[in-house]
Amino acid sequence: MPDKGAEGKGRKHISILTLRRIGFLVAVALLVRVLVGFFVLSTAPDLPDAGIYERVAVNLLQGKGLIVDEANKIARMPGYPLFLAACFALFGRNAVGVMLVQSAIGALTCVLVLLLGGLLFDRKTGWLSGWICALYPSLVFMSGLVLSETLFILLMVLGICALVGMERERGYGAQITAGVSMGLATLVRASLLLFALIVVPVWIWCRVRASRRVRSIAVYLACFCGLMLPWVVRNYRVSGHFVATTLQVGRSLYEANSPYATGGPAMHLIDWEKEIGGRKFSEYEMDSYFKRKAVRYIVNNPMRFVWLGLVKGARFWSPVPNAEEFRRLPYILVGLLTYCPVMVLAVVGIYESRRAFRLKELLLLPAVYFGLLHMVFVGSVRYRIPVMPLLFPFAGYALSRRLAGYEEKASK
Repeated sequence: MPDKGAEGKGRKHISILTLRRIGFLVAVALLVRVLVGFFVLSTAPDLPDAGIYERVAVNLLQGKGLIVDEANKIARMPGYPLFLAACFALFGRNAVGVMLVQSAIGALTCVLVLLLGGLLFDRKTGWLSGWICALYPSLVFMSGLVLSETLFILLMVLGICALVGMERERGYGAQITAGVSMGLATLVRASLLLFALIVVPVWIWCRVRASRRVRSIAVYLACFCGLMLPWVVRNYRVSGHFVATTLQVGRSLYEANSPYATGGPAMHLIDWEKEIGGRKFSEYEMDSYFKRKAVRYIVNNPMRFVWLGLVKGARFWSPVPNAEEFRRLPYILVGLLTYCPVMVLAVVGIYESRRAFRLKELLLLPAVYFGLLHMVFVGSVRYRIPVMPLLFPFAGYALSRRLAGYEEKASK
């Protein structure tokens, strides 16, 4: 008869060993992010979005609310300014405290990517995926910037992990986690709103087991809508209209689809006062006005819309930075030497796992969704960064198969 005591000790040893390996992964990911973070703080240029997020956070701490100014009260989602306000309250108004917290968040994201790789592929793929995430330069770099990407990635990846876990979950913990995570992620980045709803039919389609499907979706949507509701109610009180996200959509759409559009950022090229022709608009009316102008431009210039879409798509998937301030040789080399191999491995992994693809669609969906979204809005490498961690398990799977082949040849 097998020794049950020895078996229990063996499992405990494996568990402790696994925790140590995870701890080592987190420690390395954290150390790399902190070291690079101090470099970023001393060298990175001032970014307009960072200044706006800080202004909203400071206004909140001063009791003025989640506003940029009196004319722009619904211009930014509340999630990241609330995060910044908490960091400022704890560490003072300095970027170092934000960088340290974001470095910890980035390190935790590596564990989630490890779990995704293990759940959808195998243990070795999980570890390789986690290490790719720990050392991937763009993710490391973003931890040092006062931008929403690092927090957004953690929440979105957690949401995808929970959606994958809904297949195995007997209770409703995964459904609640998925709904809350996706709700919080949308409160950080408005662009996730449609994705959080589109993911429901995709999950239904790729899920085999039909039991409790309706209840699972109901719990997910209830948690998601519950998280969004306070923001929607607040926006109605401020504007008198239903606003699910922000009143910046019109300007963003016109920036990307107008005579001034280049495929990249063009806010600075537009004389906004001239565009409204001296009219007095409320914030809601301004948003609606520029939405209509953008749609009219698209309808009247379909071929330019298509051409701009291709330019935006190229910018989104570019291996090197598009922004002039980052278009320097070190950044270009890092992009070419890391993004290109990872993407090649990811494509190979997608192809090689095609026969057992159930639930893996959830990893690909963000890449498709954000890729198409930013062929309508402005395209940028920055907007691609959040989808990369969800491609790492495919890259890890391809790399795992290559390494297994080398090991087999070496053993002969």
